[in-house]
Order: sequence, then C-alpha cells, then structure tokens
Amino acid sequence: MKGNIFDLPQMPKTIENCIQEYGLEDRIEIISGDYINDYIGEGYDFIMSIGSLNFAKEKMDIIIKKIFAALNPGGVFMCISDGITHENTGPKEIIVSWLPNQLKGCDYGLKQGEVSEAALRAVFTSVYKQTVNMFKGLMDVDIARKM
Repeated sequence: MKGNIFDLPQMPKTIENCIQEYGLEDRIEIISGDYINDYIGEGYDFIMSIGSLNFAKEKMDIIIKKIFAALNPGGVFMCISDGITHENTGPKEIIVSWLPNQLKGCDYGLKQGEVSEAALRAVFTSVYKQTVNMFKGLMDVDIARKM
C-alpha cells in the first residue's frame, strides 16, 4: 500500500520526520499546498480528511467535487468532523474547543450532516454517516463511495 499526505507548505519537515520514524519512506509521498485552491492529485482509491474541512466550509461543495474527481471509480472518501448539533449545543468538547474562534467572529464548526449532504450533491453513489465517540468527544464520520 502506498499513500500521499497533502498538507500545508510549512509541514513537510515535520511529516518527513514521522515518515522516517516509522520507516515509510518508500510508501508515503508528501504533497504540499492549499487543498482549497491547489490541485490535490488524482487516481486515489481512498481519501481521508480529519478535522480539516472546517476551513473550507464556505466552499464545501467545491471541495467535495474536487475530492470526487480525484477518486478512482469505486473509491471512498472518509471525513471525520465536528458534527455540531443544529442548536449549537454539542458536542460540548467541540463547542468549547471552537469558542476562542467564535469569540473572534470566526465560525469554523461543521454542523451535523454538512459533509454528507455535500457528498450527495457531488453525486457520490452512497453516503453513510455516523456519530462516534472519539478522542475529542463525539464526532461525525462520513463515508462516501464513488461508483
């Protein structure tokens, strides 16, 4: 199995250290850029996003279509995100973690269903969503398949 890690231009040195620590130099390639504006590649069987689509929430449909285009037929997209309730009352760990940004007028929190609804609009064949208790509390896991 081989993989790519796509992250901001300032991250490769940190990522390289982790890759070397686990002896994965021949299996992992680093791609630097801004996933909102830059090309993310193509021909992927699996794309995973953990807590990063928050910063593209105003361009969610564009990003999800970009992910759809980058996947091979039969490919899967998995996203782990906040899953904030529509009343903005939970999950409490997520609400508290975004509070400093909220006080500055920045709303980066993703509501329950935002990712799965965008995946359906992008014509993913099937979308599965579940709220799961994770390291940061309750979070949404969305899994979308391209046929």
